[in-house]
Amino acid sequence: MGAAEFVRHKIAYRYFVDPDLRRFDDMLKMYKSPGPRVLCWHESPWMKVAREDPDQRTVGEMLATEFGTDIAALGTGGWHLGVYRALARALVQLPHRPEIVVFPVTLPRSTSVMWHRRPDLRFDNAIRIMDRWCERPRPLVWMHARDLGTREQWRAYLAMPSPSRYSELTVVQQFVDVKTHKAEDAEARRHQLAEIFAFHAGHDPDPDHERMVEMVDAVTLLESTGIRCVLYATPFNVQAGVELHGADFADHVASHVRLAAGLLGKAGAHAQLLDFHDRLEPSDYFHPYYGAEHFRDVGRRALAGWITDAVRNVASFTG
Repeated sequence: MGAAEFVRHKIAYRYFVDPDLRRFDDMLKMYKSPGPRVLCWHESPWMKVAREDPDQRTVGEMLATEFGTDIAALGTGGWHLGVYRALARALVQLPHRPEIVVFPVTLPRSTSVMWHRRPDLRFDNAIRIMDRWCERPRPLVWMHARDLGTREQWRAYLAMPSPSRYSELTVVQQFVDVKTHKAEDAEARRHQLAEIFAFHAGHDPDPDHERMVEMVDAVTLLESTGIRCVLYATPFNVQAGVELHGADFADHVASHVRLAAGLLGKAGAHAQLLDFHDRLEPSDYFHPYYGAEHFRDVGRRALAGWITDAVRNVASFTG
């Protein structure tokens, strides 16, 4: 390959290849030979950093301080259990495998219409290409697979029912309108925050939900090849939800976690769902009423510490 061709190749790889497929390819290359003992898949809580945080490290960087080259992390905002299952299907076909795979189960939000059905957060095309590789492990056909959704798909999404036990709103468009409207006073802002929490977390748990099926599939597949799983319920701002919606909100969120844990047990999985969902304080999030799972440095350090303890609990590490 000449210099000019090499440059063109690198530019295409960096700017025109789908970033999710690039991460997938990184994993394939990582375990062609013996790779890191621990592989972490993640989404945005690992990556988001508040500007004012004294400690600007991501969760992955904090874990690397503990484990060095024994650990690797792959992920981006929006990755979900469907992506993790596709990664698991490929990982078990590789010549070498990690001892442990770590990944989050973000509840209740990952089973909400807001995340589950939003066109730019489904990763359908990337998953399809990963699954195609599993059926025929050949070099990837590089393309920009990230599907941001057509106008028709977005219209259909906005018209979808989004039932919530904590809101009188009934379809996605209504929640989006409230979320994007500029609140003019404190009362309006409180109402807006309440609707955001209702949109993200107000739906009932469903044992047959696609994401729950994917979770069980990923764990049982990995464990069938001897890979141990560390999966955890991502911290969620439960206390803020209780203040906005009442004491029942805490048990409602916990019921989603209990369901997921029960499904793993019913499937005969060795791994248990580690329950971190209510361990952080409102002040540990980007703001005390923050409705997404993004943490200040104290929250990221706590999450990294819990993951470290869990990994060390299932494998021996020196240092």
